[in-house]
Amino acid sequence: ALSFFMSKTESHTHTVARPTSPTSPFASLLHGVGQFASTAQSVASLSLKVCGDSAMVSVKRANGKKGTRPSWNVKFEAAVAALRAAASSLELNISTIRLITDHALPKLLLPNDVSHQPAQLGSTEYTGEWFWPTGSPVTGRFVLYTHGGAFCTCASATHRTLISTLTRRLQANVLSVDYRRPPEFPFPAALEDILSVYEWLLKRVPADRIILAGDSAGGGLAISLLVAARDKGLPLPCCAVCMSPWIELDDVTRGSWERNKGIDFLDARLALFFATAYAGVRPLHDPVLSPIHADLHGLPPIHIEVGECEVLVDQITAFAEKAQAQGVDIHMHTAKDMVHVYPLFTFAVTRLSLNCEPILAFDRMRTFVNLHLPAV
Repeated sequence: ALSFFMSKTESHTHTVARPTSPTSPFASLLHGVGQFASTAQSVASLSLKVCGDSAMVSVKRANGKKGTRPSWNVKFEAAVAALRAAASSLELNISTIRLITDHALPKLLLPNDVSHQPAQLGSTEYTGEWFWPTGSPVTGRFVLYTHGGAFCTCASATHRTLISTLTRRLQANVLSVDYRRPPEFPFPAALEDILSVYEWLLKRVPADRIILAGDSAGGGLAISLLVAARDKGLPLPCCAVCMSPWIELDDVTRGSWERNKGIDFLDARLALFFATAYAGVRPLHDPVLSPIHADLHGLPPIHIEVGECEVLVDQITAFAEKAQAQGVDIHMHTAKDMVHVYPLFTFAVTRLSLNCEPILAFDRMRTFVNLHLPAV
């Protein structure tokens, strides 16, 4: 039955103009080798810093020092410390960053109770991955997922663990889209891609069986998709679920940026770099880029998970307040002591942990979805 929604993967590439060779094939080769060596050195130096900062967490705890936050265990704090070290030390070079995010991050094997396969959406050019509960190829719930990664990095494959957990907990079919990424493809490429995939899905699934979901930049894209679909007169999904959505690209000055600096792992320097790459020629405050500035009337119910200690908490809170004032049914949970996209950290906690918010987030998302789309 799932073959109705999934078809055999076909290779598809986007052509990007290559820069002219410096002077000759030999010079071009030397140039390429030099770039590779420089990138490799940057990655090696970064790896040493990340490992060092992460290891220091265990050393400090062993010496009786308190954690960054009272409820963090060693495993959780070490993971956050590693991400913080990486974000603060990365050079502003997307190729180097992708070498880390797109390849070095492990694409973990899925649990036995979740299946997946590449998605080639009929004759369209769009690709991604389908996920579904093993043994239940068609669940009656269809989630269109937009992955995070600051628009410029990551893919469905890098988010398999998070998406697998969402699939299992919601008992849903999940389609994660590999949208085009800047700087090669700046705005509106990503939004155009997910809007096209949403229209493709609408031809096969009733809108009231569809849920939008996303994390970080992908959460912001999910909200932008709601606005674009409404403006285009398309049927809207039954609801949306967003984890730490990045919805105000021009913001690096709200109080939580300073208040949670040194706790969260997001870096203002990197945020502006990625936002500018995504925006292309548009100003960052343009409502099509930053949906906090958009007209939000008529959007379906939205559930938001946000960390108390993340730098985006103030902009997300402002968005929720504006959406509620414009009649949107907003369910927002601010998780104590948590950082950006904390549902990613289920590996670091158990239900017996002092703070098990990464696990509880999926409980809340399931409760919200059950309210608006009961299981078949």
